[in-house]
Amino acid sequence: MSIEPKDKAITIRQPATALLLVSSDDQQLFDQNGFRVDSTTPGRIYINNQRPLLFGYMTRLALTEMNIQWDTFNVNSSNNTLTLALYSATDASPAVVGAPIFTRITIEPDFYQPSDLVVFLQTAINASPQVITAGFSFVVEYDQIEGNFTIQQIQVYPGGNTRGYFKIFSSSAPQSVTGLIPLNDDILYCIGVQPVTQPGAEPTGFYTQINGAYAPMLYTPYIDVVSNLLTKHQNVSDGTTASIFTSSKLARVYFSNETIINRHDDLPTSVLAPLTSTVCNIVGTRPITFRREFITPKQIQWDNTENVDFIDIQVLDYKGNPIRIEEESISGSVTINNGIVVSQKNNTSFQFTLQATES
Repeated sequence: MSIEPKDKAITIRQPATALLLVSSDDQQLFDQNGFRVDSTTPGRIYINNQRPLLFGYMTRLALTEMNIQWDTFNVNSSNNTLTLALYSATDASPAVVGAPIFTRITIEPDFYQPSDLVVFLQTAINASPQVITAGFSFVVEYDQIEGNFTIQQIQVYPGGNTRGYFKIFSSSAPQSVTGLIPLNDDILYCIGVQPVTQPGAEPTGFYTQINGAYAPMLYTPYIDVVSNLLTKHQNVSDGTTASIFTSSKLARVYFSNETIINRHDDLPTSVLAPLTSTVCNIVGTRPITFRREFITPKQIQWDNTENVDFIDIQVLDYKGNPIRIEEESISGSVTINNGIVVSQKNNTSFQFTLQATES
């Protein structure tokens, strides 16, 4: 008589969890009349309500979901500059090239599609006093197939020889070289152009045209969500290959689609009217709202005898800085005498779902 084997099964029960729901807007303060009085930004979130926000026997924390209302310009007050060196040239073959004269042009912060940016960039370069004094003229173009920008100096002598050259410098170049105050960022990442030169003392490494590579049209390719408080009990430090190091990460969110989609900036809105208007799908060139659910969220060790009493979260760009928020501006009205216009330039906000695990 045979005995039928019995399977031994173990019932898996998901651990008990609790949620901590955080919004960057919750740190805003208002007076008794309903006017906002704080100056906080969504890039630095500190909320202390004088009571525990999460308490009980919990051993792990995880950021499981994030909602992003992105209203930060792709060309903003942190990356809206371009630094150029201008080199005069004589009408000879070979030309005698003069010492560099440096200029830094500035673009008005705003959302720009490639077709917009080429116009504003070209106008700003040609309006530079140093460019005008040198007698140069620049053309900026965008190739829709290659997705890249081209910057060219086109002014020539009557015989066809160029009147001069230029070279793009990083805004972080030392003041001893450019005579300009170093900046943390510039427009080069956004337009896909890198500073290049050749070995040797100036003048060297100049050109009449530079063809950039793929232009992301982004202010930052990702954002890092960082919290010193929520990661203080983890024993393994977060790492990065970036030269600017930030640890204590909860998550990184990339500004890209999870499916492969060819990007475009000139598709017609309707096949019935192909020439009336176009549609651009390049991420970051317009305000967006999107959600990210982390399928395998980072599990952070937590002391089960400790509450979460306050929230301390930063949202950082690829340079390790809190995301840029443009300040409110006040200006005169162009249509009404003595008119006053208040422009509220940013409404970026973040919402987080944090999960606490009991065991």
